[in-house]
Amino acid sequence: MTFIKNKKFRTVFICFLIFIIWFGLSLYRTLEKNQDWFKSRVEEPVAEVKIENFETIEEHEFNYATAWCKSENNWLLINIDGLAEIVLDDNYVEVTDFANTGYSIVKDIYGNKSVIDRSGRSVLYDNCYICDSIISNDFNANMIIASKVIEEDGEETIGYGIIDATINWSKAPSSKNEYLKEFTRGIDGGVFTNEEGNKLYFYTIDAIVEDVDEFIFYDPQTVMFRKGDEICLIDKSGEHLRKDFDNVNKNGEWAEHTIYCEFKDGKKQFVDINGKCVLDLTNYNIINLPRMIGGYAGIVMQTEKGIKYTVIDEDGNFIFEPREGKVCDTLTEKVFKIEYYNEEKSKNVIGVIDEQGKLLFEAENSITNFNNGYAIKDQELYVRKDGTKLQVFRYK
Repeated sequence: MTFIKNKKFRTVFICFLIFIIWFGLSLYRTLEKNQDWFKSRVEEPVAEVKIENFETIEEHEFNYATAWCKSENNWLLINIDGLAEIVLDDNYVEVTDFANTGYSIVKDIYGNKSVIDRSGRSVLYDNCYICDSIISNDFNANMIIASKVIEEDGEETIGYGIIDATINWSKAPSSKNEYLKEFTRGIDGGVFTNEEGNKLYFYTIDAIVEDVDEFIFYDPQTVMFRKGDEICLIDKSGEHLRKDFDNVNKNGEWAEHTIYCEFKDGKKQFVDINGKCVLDLTNYNIINLPRMIGGYAGIVMQTEKGIKYTVIDEDGNFIFEPREGKVCDTLTEKVFKIEYYNEEKSKNVIGVIDEQGKLLFEAENSITNFNNGYAIKDQELYVRKDGTKLQVFRYK
């Protein structure tokens, strides 16, 4: 019986060799007759489909060189070249911007949340083997808060913890961490806030700062916030909390290492991170809250001849003579938003000007700040600083 089995095996093996030789000769003849066979397939261009109708969403500006928009019922993630990198199916109804770790949180029509990467692949979702529920609404803290049913003292209970960018628990779920469920929004680098924005949670030392009136800015090491009339700084570790300066009546937005403040003693100044005055504008009678970007800021003043606007440099010099108008907001470096009456259209319109006061383009209703080179004009178009529209397309 052993001899018969070996004979059958040899027969099968010989037939297999004959097939391999025949296949190899056939492939050789085919390639010899069609020498450009591989080249034609590698270099064959991928067809592009231009998307004519898409809807921009104002809260989804270009962050980390990408932005979400909608085409019909589908969310598209587009880059600064206009290419739709991700096209979600119409089951997804909510999206959040990608964080610097390359993750976004999306929600479907059933309320289920998923964490997706830049390829659109789901790496974490509700009721998976890692967690039962994603509590965070974004990945901006480079980590998220989630929950999982666990066993404690022989009983099942809900545990709360933190999952980091490796999609693993960095703070193990525990019922003692229930306080975490309040902090649904991320800021950056392990710092969270609640929906009201009046509390900050620091993951590094498991500390909470309460009674925050306004979150102002963060950088790689520091978080700045307002508490009453005080501007405070705290390390992202949650340590070394200090009052930076006080007696603040109003403040603008932090931009390029300075912030505009109106103090209770009447002073109006741009100050640095230590509260030191870098530009005193007290005598200008400014009535807006300007931002200094690229050495220029748009200001609005109450003058004897009415309300006027202009652009100043970092020394406080007027770049052009003040003009009548109630708006002059800094959109990005050397680009400003104004409002004026258009006689041809017989209505007020929004104008976008450069630092010299030259009109670049108009908007009918609105224009956002520029981010990564683009703004959203009239809630429908991504535009560059010269007003040209970003063309959006996708691959077939």
